[in-house]
Amino acid sequence: MSSEVHTIGRGRGVPKSKQLPARRISRGRPGVHIVQFPSEMNKRVIPVEGRLEADMCLLFEFDPSIQSYRSQPLTVTLADEHGFFNHTPDFEVTPFEGDPYIVEVKPSARANQPFRAHRLQVAREHFLGNDREYLLETELSIRIEPRITILRNLYGRARAVPLDDIAALLALLPKDGSTVSLQTIASHLPNNLGRIGRGVLSGWIDVELTKPIGPNWLVWRKPR
Repeated sequence: MSSEVHTIGRGRGVPKSKQLPARRISRGRPGVHIVQFPSEMNKRVIPVEGRLEADMCLLFEFDPSIQSYRSQPLTVTLADEHGFFNHTPDFEVTPFEGDPYIVEVKPSARANQPFRAHRLQVAREHFLGNDREYLLETELSIRIEPRITILRNLYGRARAVPLDDIAALLALLPKDGSTVSLQTIASHLPNNLGRIGRGVLSGWIDVELTKPIGPNWLVWRKPR
């Protein structure tokens, strides 16, 4: 059966990060916990369904290749042997280079259910047929430790730190990209994790994501 596409919420002349979701995220749906994610990248709150999608937003925020993203970007009506069904992807991501792509977030247990897995494959084939990359992310790829805990920690503190406040941190980090321990940084700067988080979000510095935050945790300035 052929698929019919309805594109919703893609206003002309409206920046993608400001466009309304294609499907209203309702608080009344059973089993759905709505999270209002405060996006630094998009300069607004992004409503998402559940903590897993909020963690996906966190990864978007720290990804230097991403320019913007939005939730519930469009709804498509697709068809398979069981009939027609609507599919609203969780995110559309716009990178600095290349074309926007689709990201669907699902717990692995749900994504692997035969009926749901089949419909996700139908959706993937539809978007690929329209030259749109379609990625499925689960907790197995999103909640990698200690990365996700580090980013949660940094993001919460970074939001209270203006960009100008990272100047003192940058002065402590060698321009050649040599690493400096958190213990050394803490001996010179208060609110060091907030400054580090703001520095990572701004693309000036990078941090160790394979070891939990501690005295010997490493921070370095990105060579420019």
